[in-house]
Amino acid sequence: MGRQIRIEGGHVIDPRRDVDGPGTVTVEGNRIAEERPAQNGQVIDAQGLYVLPGFIDFHTHLFEGSVFGITPELFPPSGVTAAVDAGTTGVINFNEFYRNTWKTSRIHLKAFLNVSPIRQPGGGVMEPLDPECIQWERLLEMLEQYPDILLGLKIRISRGIVKDLGLKPLEDTFRFAERHGLRVNVHITDPPEPLEEIIPMFRPGDIVCHMYQGSGHTILGEDKSVGRCFWEAKERGVIFDAANGRSNFDYDVAREALAQGFLPDIISTDATALNYNQPEQVKNLPFVMSKYLSLGMKLNQVVRAVTAFPAALMGMEGEIGTLSPGAWADVVICRLREETVRFRDTKGTIHYGNQLLEPVWVMSKGRIVYCRPDFS
Repeated sequence: MGRQIRIEGGHVIDPRRDVDGPGTVTVEGNRIAEERPAQNGQVIDAQGLYVLPGFIDFHTHLFEGSVFGITPELFPPSGVTAAVDAGTTGVINFNEFYRNTWKTSRIHLKAFLNVSPIRQPGGGVMEPLDPECIQWERLLEMLEQYPDILLGLKIRISRGIVKDLGLKPLEDTFRFAERHGLRVNVHITDPPEPLEEIIPMFRPGDIVCHMYQGSGHTILGEDKSVGRCFWEAKERGVIFDAANGRSNFDYDVAREALAQGFLPDIISTDATALNYNQPEQVKNLPFVMSKYLSLGMKLNQVVRAVTAFPAALMGMEGEIGTLSPGAWADVVICRLREETVRFRDTKGTIHYGNQLLEPVWVMSKGRIVYCRPDFS
């Protein structure tokens, strides 16, 4: 048993255990412990603050061999103690990501493998998806080599990427995934065909990312209602990820969909070296979480979308994204500040909120990695 830290007096939210109220969180070593009489150790007063599981940013780009790549070591001060690389690497460069990023990271990491062998290069270079480029056998070999890291396949189907190929790369990917029992994560921004033709292809467990994008075909019909096929997809277990990004969030789409109760299963940043800590659009995960508070989601709904739900998708339910005894000691103490906040979407539309979620103390794997100077 390591040293004990008790966090007392705060409002604990842990959606996996349906906890939402006053409570105490005890840490011993690098794990959450059962509550017991105080031992010699540190007591932290969280009066007036929220005590939450470490955040999971389920859609990021961490391979620094890409223009998009950002080091995950920047994340802990924002409360992010686990992250997923959303297909920045393919079969040609995943081993480099494994050696240089995954093995050296101090936070929990998983990844999706891009169907295109060369990854997402960035810098205006689009990944090739021509059938002769896709190396299906190597994809399978890599997925079998790294089953504890790779969560499935990633494909982007924007018109500027697929060009004349249309939906063929997606159809081929789904066939391959079905044959081998794989999850597929699909970037849908500016799709080549109406989404009503695409979403029925998705199987339970597949992921629609950038659900509130506003380029070309969106989830809204001409009458501004969320299409029936999207509700049906949710019912059969298709997963919807907000995945904000610089080019993948439209305020009008999000506002209409959320007003109709079409909520994200996952809230993530789509963080890259180009948008992280940039004001108004992405900035960091608490900033994006605050955006959804401003759009009417409840705090416990937002917390679930960055903790319990993505933890289960990562195959780490009960280990991360929760304050359950035995879980990794990933803890965030936050204040919810009342202030005017500007949020900007892809089109430049400004939306104002009046609450900002701000981490003041962060623990990752039992190690204090961030503490505001004014928090004691």
